Amino acid sequence: MRQAKTNTTAINVSTIPDTALEALARCLLPAMRSYFESEEGQREFAEWKLGQELQQEKQVEPLRQPLSGIENLPSREVELEQPLRLVG
Repeated sequence: MRQAKTNTTAINVSTIPDTALEALARCLLPAMRSYFESEEGQREFAEWKLGQELQQEKQVEPLRQPLSGIENLPSREVELEQPLRLVG
């Protein structure tokens, strides 16, 4: 199955020539495809994906928790010496 090319272009910032990188990619791509299509590759990908989801949940979870100790803060009422005026 061949993927359609996108409009993005990879930029080689290393000292390795583009032709060498392309040759390496052509050698590795068939082995990578067959691995990720195998049962073992599918299982490891599912495990990796689950780990990514758990990691994202851990990053978001502290935001869901209430701030501890905030209920013990004293409340202060501010009295204004002069009433507020709206400018405009």
